[in-house]
Amino acid sequence: MRGGAPLGARRITRRRFVEASVAGIGGLSLAGALAACGGGSDSTAAPPADLSMWWWGEQNYPGQGAVMRDLIAAYTAENEGTSVKEVLQGTDETIPAYQAAAKAGKGPDIATLWYGAYMFTEVWKGNVEPLSDLVPEEETQHWLDAKFATYDGKIWASGLSGDGAAILYNKDHFRKAGLDPDNPPSTWADLVSGCERLKKAGYTPISSGVKDGWFGVVFMNFVVPQLAGGSPSALLKNACSGETSWTDERLANMWERLEELRDRKLFNDNITSLGYFEGKEAFDAGEASLTFTGAVTFAIHSVNEQGEDKVGIMAAPDLEDSPGGFIPGMPLTQFVTPFSTQKEAAAEFLSWLHQPEAQRQMYEASNGVMIPVDDRFDYDSVAPPWLARVYDQVLQAMERDIPYADGIVPYEILEGGPMKAMTLTFADQQSAAASAEMSEASAQNWQKLNPELVDLYEDWAV
Repeated sequence: MRGGAPLGARRITRRRFVEASVAGIGGLSLAGALAACGGGSDSTAAPPADLSMWWWGEQNYPGQGAVMRDLIAAYTAENEGTSVKEVLQGTDETIPAYQAAAKAGKGPDIATLWYGAYMFTEVWKGNVEPLSDLVPEEETQHWLDAKFATYDGKIWASGLSGDGAAILYNKDHFRKAGLDPDNPPSTWADLVSGCERLKKAGYTPISSGVKDGWFGVVFMNFVVPQLAGGSPSALLKNACSGETSWTDERLANMWERLEELRDRKLFNDNITSLGYFEGKEAFDAGEASLTFTGAVTFAIHSVNEQGEDKVGIMAAPDLEDSPGGFIPGMPLTQFVTPFSTQKEAAAEFLSWLHQPEAQRQMYEASNGVMIPVDDRFDYDSVAPPWLARVYDQVLQAMERDIPYADGIVPYEILEGGPMKAMTLTFADQQSAAASAEMSEASAQNWQKLNPELVDLYEDWAV
């Protein structure tokens, strides 16, 4: 993928995407579809159940917990005798905690493993219940996220909300450095020169944290999709399965770009002592001019909190000379666990979260931060204009299959490769070549230890 239009340039995409998504409904009425799946005002209440749900998201959007509790309260009010106990997972515990629960065969009724390869590794181990066995097609055909959760003809999870990768920038810093706050950098060269001007004006250009390595996952999303030469998913699949090396220039270039920013001293001095989320928080505290974020939810929240005259959202700058403009992303997903004794009730709750009333409540309660991923939501009602432009970009990423890069890469490869390499890039001044080689070694190790998963992975990640 080479660049793309600036934010909001393809303003009709939301309507086109929704129309294309519902084209296969045929003669089935919306009311009939809702009745068939147990949604809508005329639906029959679900059987009483005591559900437990492990979820993740407060880290990207402070306040999501309150929204989730409001949604749960609305659902349980409609379904007398039902309760839903929600447990927020920490970033570092989300995967190992669920792996431990799956090994023990005991845990929540509903869980999350973010999206993509994070979840499908557990699907292939038999640790996720196929959701489409529990929810009829009349319902799932409305889910804009379904294709990201499909494997072997089945849908395995439901998108809770959409997300994407974007860059936040401080408009006041831009003004004082002589940069145009309404036209942020659209190319890599402009980004670098802009950061140099911010630095000269006395600001820390970019804030992040590498102590936990997660910035390695985030940064990949801004570079790899542009250099993939067609399908980012295919390139990453080939690198993970051994058909392509992580030292290939299309993948190794991310480390060269990072090395350039590091050597120009454009990051915060304490980057090695902060975790990724702490680095983002430093931006909100006014301590830096930009921050790369893997969560457009965090970006929207920041604009809501500080005001659009103070904070702006920019898409990935193009690596060539044409304007950038893409926001890669995948929906955060929830799934039913195979050891749940209340699978039908758990699936009913996930379906309810997709209904128009729930989607509207989620949008309004989160002040637009949580992005609905269902074609029954009225995307043309999204306001103000800057938020509508961001929604366009997230839906375009889903339509054009520009996923999070890390959503295609098994976590074990990320952990021993890009995440570890990101930490060492700053802690030990590790070279770009060494980081690429570390990523390749991590991929080879995963291939050696998981030959059966490699075969299943190749069938999925296409």
